[in-house]
Amino acid sequence: GRIRMSDSGQLDLQVPTQPAWGPGHFPGDALMPGAHLLDAVIHGLRRAGAIASANDDQPCVVAQTKFTAPVRPGDTIRLNWSSTDTRLRFECTVADVSVASGQLVRPGS
Repeated sequence: GRIRMSDSGQLDLQVPTQPAWGPGHFPGDALMPGAHLLDAVIHGLRRAGAIASANDDQPCVVAQTKFTAPVRPGDTIRLNWSSTDTRLRFECTVADVSVASGQLVRPGS
């Protein structure tokens, strides 16, 4: 999606207690795969209007992502972001512990 100019915000994302990825990732100690967390972040940013839809003619790309702590079924992820016209930085926390951070950019930025 396209990054909107000078946007910032916060959104809570609820991880399902019995997610589709849970049974095989990892049995007895389920944790959210990074790809699913990044997908939840992008969907949350779209829902909040911080990035445009996937059909936009100016897509953004993931420039950097760091996963720093596990996210488990039932967790509430607090998504914080700030952006300029070319770059959006985000951080995800669970119970005030950073679990992921990253940047989205417009191609050519």
